[in-house]
Amino acid sequence: MTSRILKLSLLTLALCSFTFANAQDKEKRNPESIFKKLDTNADSFLSLEEFKAPREKAKGKIEAKFKKIDTDTNGSISLNELKALKREKTSNPEQQTKRFAKMDADKSGELSMEEFKKALVKMKKRKARKETVQD
Repeated sequence: MTSRILKLSLLTLALCSFTFANAQDKEKRNPESIFKKLDTNADSFLSLEEFKAPREKAKGKIEAKFKKIDTDTNGSISLNELKALKREKTSNPEQQTKRFAKMDADKSGELSMEEFKKALVKMKKRKARKETVQD
């Protein structure tokens, strides 16, 4: 009997923990909290500038990363430039080549800014999905 009560208690505790974690995750995606975050002047309306601001900020970060990788400043990233990244040096060369080939949509042998942006967006979505599954 004591064992049964203990098991039920542990099950209840686990269920409560899961429900609490799930509620916190939903809170992050709550439209009201997103709206409040975007409404920087707190006038209860989103201006076009407020709506665009996060995207512009992200765009600036992406362009800065691109320029950092594009060491020869020709406006595109070659496989060698991508391999030169410190974090890329830890993966094997075959993986780097395959990853680069997937990113290089027009198969020109170099990544344009547009290809780079699309690849980063895909990576970010994939990372978010993985984090959601792990939670």
